Amino acid sequence: MAHVKVLLYKSKKRKDGTYPIVLRITKDRKSKYIFLKQYIKESDWDDIQCRVKRSHPNSNRLNNYILNKLSEADDLVMELETKKEMFSSSQIKKKLTNDKKRNSFFEYAENHLSDLEAQGKFNQLIPDRGKICATSIKS
Repeated sequence: MAHVKVLLYKSKKRKDGTYPIVLRITKDRKSKYIFLKQYIKESDWDDIQCRVKRSHPNSNRLNNYILNKLSEADDLVMELETKKEMFSSSQIKKKLTNDKKRNSFFEYAENHLSDLEAQGKFNQLIPDRGKICATSIKS
């Protein structure tokens, strides 16, 4: 059973005295961290309830954001466990973060070429296709 928890990552202190908020995913005693790109001071964090205190100006919004991310991770863990699939903490992290990642260069280039072809811009399509083919040969 995987476990998901929200923490204040105290080993990564920034120059302004703030710490990042992270999701810790633990499966088979191996942990992976997903940084939520939100930073707060240690005095604004409640370690017991794992949430932002009311002393922070945007505590309600931050707590809602944290709750949404936590529920996404919990939903994914429950979905994988109900399907009885074998998974690790790194696979959970990859599924949570890669959904929003950008495409590879060649996927992006292929989309660009198909857009040019759909728009009928053949004078631009032919040279761009040649540049992409030359790039793929070098790789």
